[in-house]
Amino acid sequence: MNLKAAATVGLLLVVGAAGALWLVASRGSRDTEDVLYPDPAERTAFRARTLSIVVGEFYATRHRLPETMAEIIAGGASPILTQDAWGRRLLYRREGSSFVIESVGPDGVPTTADDITIRRTAPDFTEPRH
Repeated sequence: MNLKAAATVGLLLVVGAAGALWLVASRGSRDTEDVLYPDPAERTAFRARTLSIVVGEFYATRHRLPETMAEIIAGGASPILTQDAWGRRLLYRREGSSFVIESVGPDGVPTTADDITIRRTAPDFTEPRH
């Protein structure tokens, strides 16, 4: 898949996810994804995957990876995507032509078995890597 097609698919996924979240939110749910992802770990993984698509869109339009989470947010990411299901900020770090999005999991302690990690390499942002 070429970069333009990947960017288009990513945009469609983000728009679809945003529409689903709006639909659930409009019905009064506090955490809009809890209906689709009742398990907090699954909800966090969904947010991390969706955020990785947003990073892919950033890359497609700016031809570079963002340096920080603040830059991702300034680029248009929804603030809810930057938090895990336990209310902690997802961690983003760039590693050369790759990036990592990570949650410290329910225990809040880094580098333990319950951490949730998404790794991607530019420009391949369409397939999850754990």
